[in-house]
Amino acid sequence: MATKNGNSTSTQTELLGRAGTAALVIARIGTVFLWVAVATTAVVLVTFIVASGALTADYNRLSLNVGGVFSISITGQVLDYSIYLQQYDGSPINTVAVIATGASRTVIYALLALAFGQIAALCDELNTWVRHAEQSSPSPFRAVISERLSRMGWYLIAVPVVALTNYIVCTLVGASGSAGIWLSGLLVMIGIMLLLLSRIFDYGMSLEQEVDGLL
Repeated sequence: MATKNGNSTSTQTELLGRAGTAALVIARIGTVFLWVAVATTAVVLVTFIVASGALTADYNRLSLNVGGVFSISITGQVLDYSIYLQQYDGSPINTVAVIATGASRTVIYALLALAFGQIAALCDELNTWVRHAEQSSPSPFRAVISERLSRMGWYLIAVPVVALTNYIVCTLVGASGSAGIWLSGLLVMIGIMLLLLSRIFDYGMSLEQEVDGLL
C-alpha cells in the first residue's frame, strides 16, 4: 500500500512538474509578445506625433506601413472601451484622443508584460519546489513568492484604471465611444485574488517562523 501511494504521489508530482514547465513556457512567450506590442505601439505613437502624414487613417485605426511588408497600427479599442479616433470615415482625426489612447495602450501592454514576467518567475520557482518537495527543499511560504503575487495583483488592477482614465480623457476632448465592464471587472477580481493569496503566503511564512522559533 505504501509503495502504491508513493508511486501515485510521484506520478502527481511529475504531472504537476510538466504542467508547471508548460505554464512557464507560455508565460515567457506571452511576456515577449507583450513587450513587442509595447514597442510597436510606441513606434506608431511617436510616428504620429513626429510625422503623422506617414500613417494611413482608417475608421478607428491608424496604420504605419513598414517597408511594404507589414503594417503596425493603433486602434481605439482599450480593454472594454472603444474610442472613435474619427467621428466618421474621412473626418479629421482627434489628435488628443490618438495620443491618449496610444499612450494608454503602451502602458497597458507594459503592465501586462510585467505581470506575465512575474508569472513566469513564479512558475519557475514553484515548479522547482514541486519537483523537490519530497527533499529538504525550502518551504513555498517565502517572501519572494508573496512579493511576486502582490506585484501581479497590483499590475492587473492598474490595467483597467489606465483604460478608464483614457476613456474619460477622450470623452472630455470630444471623442465618442462605448464602454463595458466585464474584462475590467475580471482583471480587478483576479488582481484582488492575487493580493489575498499574497497575504495568505505572508501568514504561512509567519506561522512557519513561529514554529521554527518554538522548535
